[in-house]
Amino acid sequence: MLNLKKIAIKENIVLVYSLALTIVSTLFVIVISRQMIGDQVPDEEAVALSLGFFILGQFLGFVFFNRLNIKNILMQLFAAEFLLAVLLTCALPIYFLGFSIVKIFFYGYLVKYTYIYLLTVSFCVGFLSGGEMPSLVRYLGGQNRHWTLMLAVNYFGLLVAYLSSATYFLPTYAICGTAYFCAQLCQVMLVFLSFNLFFLQKINIKFKTIFGAIVIFICLQAVSFYQVERLNQIYLKSKYSKLIFNSLDIESLKLANKTIWQSLDIYSLTTRFQTIDLQVENPEQKNFTLYLNGNIQFSQSSVDSYHEIFSAAAFLYIKEAPQKVLILGGGDGILANALLSAYSVNQIDLVELDSEMIIFSKENEIIRRLNHDSLVKKNIHIYTKDGWTFLNENEKSKNKYDIIFCDFPFPNSFDTVKLYSYEFYLSVSRSLSDQGILVFDGPLQAKNKFGKFIDIVGASLRKAEFIDIRQHGADEGFFVASKTKLEPDFDRIKNKLSLKSLFLMGSGRLALKKDAVVNSVFQEMTFE
Repeated sequence: MLNLKKIAIKENIVLVYSLALTIVSTLFVIVISRQMIGDQVPDEEAVALSLGFFILGQFLGFVFFNRLNIKNILMQLFAAEFLLAVLLTCALPIYFLGFSIVKIFFYGYLVKYTYIYLLTVSFCVGFLSGGEMPSLVRYLGGQNRHWTLMLAVNYFGLLVAYLSSATYFLPTYAICGTAYFCAQLCQVMLVFLSFNLFFLQKINIKFKTIFGAIVIFICLQAVSFYQVERLNQIYLKSKYSKLIFNSLDIESLKLANKTIWQSLDIYSLTTRFQTIDLQVENPEQKNFTLYLNGNIQFSQSSVDSYHEIFSAAAFLYIKEAPQKVLILGGGDGILANALLSAYSVNQIDLVELDSEMIIFSKENEIIRRLNHDSLVKKNIHIYTKDGWTFLNENEKSKNKYDIIFCDFPFPNSFDTVKLYSYEFYLSVSRSLSDQGILVFDGPLQAKNKFGKFIDIVGASLRKAEFIDIRQHGADEGFFVASKTKLEPDFDRIKNKLSLKSLFLMGSGRLALKKDAVVNSVFQEMTFE
């Protein structure tokens, strides 16, 4: 009876260890995928590649370590865990430092560096964590039920890691903090193995000396990992810096080092949905740029004119003073302020998916200065939910809007491409009044793809019952669409500079191609 209890306790300890191992390794790989997204790798591609390489590594690690004929199973476990602890501790700091060097001195290889380094790390994490599974099963006795239990725990750990990363770890601790947590937990597991190996198993004294050295190593690693935030700032400053050298030499190294260290720290916030980076280039906060997932949202030089033209594009065609306006996106509150300050709008409903963006825009001094605290005004109602979900709920209530603004990010993932689909525009159409107007911008990274964007979006709008579609601007322009014929009224535009800008950039009714493909959630198109 006593032996059965000991066996049960042993099994439970091993299963808990295996669960922690799976959670730690998977969570770290998810951090890697989020880091890739921050470096302008498409969302689905980053997640699919990082997890794919991780699972491939697990499989090959399992096969490799299963074929090793090492008599001391705990020693094999210790070796794999030791290497995993070193990898998790050093991988991200080394990436930050390497990214900074490649970005400034070897810019042409930046994308290759991101892919090769981060996917290699994902593979190695999978290889080492997968390599521990056969050792754990053999330690339990190698019965069939042990393999079943181990696989079940592995799948459950993957689920826990994936859910907790999005709902807790990344929003709370960001990328660096989550990576630090993974490294520390891995080191705790290493200490547990060391204690079991060198004390409970009565291993030779020379191994105890090694154990002491490893404990010291872990302490040093824990201290050094606190420097990751410093390296993260070097990485962020290099990422958004305009410094690029054609060669690597002493003088250029000195200049780069001086420029990076003298620049102000970049404020970085990781939420469930995106990474928000605010770069301030001088202490007076007069020159700044806001980035979302590494893409420019706006800068000091363009923020006012951009949002003024955005709002003017709607009021150029609206026939009567709007009573109700809907903004989908625009969580910074700047477009809402432009509407309130230049035009008489009774009610604005603002729908923002990311609640952290709303909080950031209410508290950050720079953003507050731009939006004039519009997000706390009584006639602005804020809803933190998905825009499409809001439209579906609004359709049931039969509520109608005179103008709907869509301020969405780059369409470089399924979640963003669907916001330019026929089905989405149909939902927008059903929430517009009979004379209502839809206004949105065309946020494309590649200017030479703008013609393709116009063709696809135009065809999608036409299928969604919009009969008149106007476009203003040659690059990243604005689109105005209506279910009735649009007639411009130039007297409605209070800011004549905005009116001039609308037409200087180029404008006109879209001439849609007959063979233009409609973007649909069932047939997703790429704009890049």
